Order: sequence, then structure tokens, then C-alpha cells
Amino acid sequence: MKKTIFNDNLWGLSSFNEIGYDKEHQLLTIYYYSGEVLEFQNVKEKDVFELIISTDKEELINQTFKTTFPYKIVDNLSIL
Repeated sequence: MKKTIFNDNLWGLSSFNEIGYDKEHQLLTIYYYSGEVLEFQNVKEKDVFELIISTDKEELINQTFKTTFPYKIVDNLSIL
């Protein structure tokens, strides 16, 4: 899995700054500051690129990704 870390100040992010993508399995992983980790399934590479270049990544995830792609919480690091 390849990971990308965003500059949260540059992008105005308040809930996460790291994502991972497994192209072979089409899995997008979002690592939240709270420790929550979401795994989105069936995400095509073009959708990941859309997220990367989006000026409002958090809104795109909440308004589009969560309503378009199946997802699950795979970990919650805040309870460790």
C-alpha cells in the first residue's frame, strides 16, 4: 500500500492528513487524527487522484466517498 501525507495547514485539514491506497485491491484507507481508520472498497485510481487534488478533501470524503463506496472501520488507534 502506498501512503500519502498531506500538509494539513496548506490543505486546511482538521480531521486527517494521511491516506493509503492499494491499487491491486482498490482499497483506500483514511487515517484520522482521532485514531479511527476507514477503509473504502472498490475505489478506482481516478477517484484517489480526485481526492488528492480536491481543495476540500474532508467534504469530498463525507459527501461523496461515504455515499458512493462501501466502507468499514478497520481500526481505532485511540483505544490502544
